Amino acid sequence: MTAKEYLQQAYIIDKRLEENKLRLANMRSSAYSRSAPCGFDGSRQHKHGGFDGAIIRLVDFEKKIEEETVRLMDTKREIDGVIQQVASPRLREVLIRRYLGFERWRDIAAAMGYDERHIMRLNAAGLAEVEKIIGKK
Repeated sequence: MTAKEYLQQAYIIDKRLEENKLRLANMRSSAYSRSAPCGFDGSRQHKHGGFDGAIIRLVDFEKKIEEETVRLMDTKREIDGVIQQVASPRLREVLIRRYLGFERWRDIAAAMGYDERHIMRLNAAGLAEVEKIIGKK
């Protein structure tokens, strides 16, 4: 795994988490727009289809999202530990903003007072440092 692939793990998990949160919102909308099923005698049916099944699937999906959130936090903590080993504060700032803050290059450049090309050079230098660090593991 390259340094860039290593650092991008958090971004990938974050995007998947965002997608799953949208799916969850759609599932909630769908589940709560249904009415609870009743039998012919007026009693509630307790099959795992229909409304009950939708609620069970909803709870299971919420658990999955909670697990992904914990995984994201653990991954960010691990990546931050590696970034903190980079000697240069400027390189660390670029790496943190990009790979933990998910900021765009132009936003990083504006925040740090550099042009985008210089930020890209700093990023390349930071990736080289991270490559050395993760190579030692």
